[in-house]
Amino acid sequence: MVPVPARSRTVVRIAFEGLTGKTVYHCHILDHEDNGMMGTIRTA
Repeated sequence: MVPVPARSRTVVRIAFEGLTGKTVYHCHILDHEDNGMMGTIRTA
Protein backbone atom coordinates (compact mmCIF):
# COMPACT_ATOMS: atom_id res chain seq x y z
CA MET A 1 0.00 0.00 0.00
CA VAL A 2 1.24 3.47 -0.88
CA PRO A 3 -0.69 6.31 0.79
CA VAL A 4 -0.85 9.29 -1.59
CA PRO A 5 -2.14 12.61 -0.24
CA ALA A 6 -4.73 14.55 -2.26
CA ARG A 7 -3.38 16.47 -5.28
CA SER A 8 -0.01 14.73 -5.15
CA ARG A 9 1.79 12.05 -7.15
CA THR A 10 3.92 9.03 -6.55
CA VAL A 11 6.11 6.92 -8.81
CA VAL A 12 5.98 3.13 -8.62
CA ARG A 13 8.79 1.30 -10.37
CA ILE A 14 8.49 -2.40 -11.09
CA ALA A 15 11.12 -4.68 -12.62
CA PHE A 16 9.37 -6.92 -15.14
CA GLU A 17 12.23 -9.39 -15.47
CA GLY A 18 11.15 -12.62 -17.13
CA LEU A 19 7.65 -11.29 -17.88
CA THR A 20 6.56 -10.49 -21.40
CA GLY A 21 3.09 -9.68 -22.67
CA LYS A 22 0.27 -7.85 -20.93
CA THR A 23 -0.38 -7.41 -17.24
CA VAL A 24 -2.72 -5.15 -15.27
CA TYR A 25 -2.32 -2.59 -12.52
CA HIS A 26 -5.21 -1.46 -10.37
CA CYS A 27 -6.39 0.24 -7.24
CA HIS A 28 -8.71 -1.71 -4.96
CA ILE A 29 -11.12 1.22 -4.71
CA LEU A 30 -13.57 0.71 -7.60
CA ASP A 31 -14.38 4.44 -7.96
CA HIS A 32 -10.72 5.02 -8.90
CA GLU A 33 -11.01 2.91 -12.06
CA ASP A 34 -12.37 5.92 -13.99
CA ASN A 35 -9.51 8.15 -12.81
CA GLY A 36 -6.62 6.19 -14.34
CA MET A 37 -5.99 3.91 -11.39
CA MET A 38 -6.62 0.78 -13.47
CA GLY A 39 -5.14 -0.23 -16.78
CA THR A 40 -2.90 -2.60 -18.69
CA ILE A 41 0.84 -2.59 -19.25
CA ARG A 42 2.54 -4.34 -22.18
CA THR A 43 6.07 -5.54 -21.46
CA ALA A 44 8.63 -6.72 -23.99
